[in-house]
Amino acid sequence: SLAAALAIHDVGERSSALATLVPALQGETKEMALQAGLNAAFAIQDEGKRCRALVALAPSLHGETREKTLQAGLVAALSIQDEWRRSDALAALVPGIQGETRKKAMQAGLDAALSIHDELLRSDALAALAPNLQGELLRTALDAALSIHDEWHRSDTLAALAPNLQGELLRTAL
Repeated sequence: SLAAALAIHDVGERSSALATLVPALQGETKEMALQAGLNAAFAIQDEGKRCRALVALAPSLHGETREKTLQAGLVAALSIQDEWRRSDALAALVPGIQGETRKKAMQAGLDAALSIHDELLRSDALAALAPNLQGELLRTALDAALSIHDEWHRSDTLAALAPNLQGELLRTAL
């Protein structure tokens, strides 16, 4: 129930519970739950968890509030020091962002993924970004996928990239 969600002490858990409940609510109750969810999300200290909480709430938001929330999520994601966590957070954030901000987030996510030394983690990060990659970023990700030595990780990454590949890029992948 809403009262139970609002009573959760941990801000991350409270934000998550409210993000789950909000779509089922209406009117003033929905607006109050959204605001409580946003307040809890902004209080989360861990940037990755804060970004995820904001992404979870964003689909229920509209207009300027949605844009500001996603922008705050982007700021949180970009401040994550660990490359894999930063790439993962940006991959979750990108589908809700438009325009130049989306391009910036995709470039940052790809840069983070490419800087991961562990092939499995790099493969996972590239696969998470794959559905949203286009143009030169897609080519860069394909080149990175082809450079993965482990054939299982390479094939997983190529499989994730495949739906976006056409023409020369598809021939290169094959």
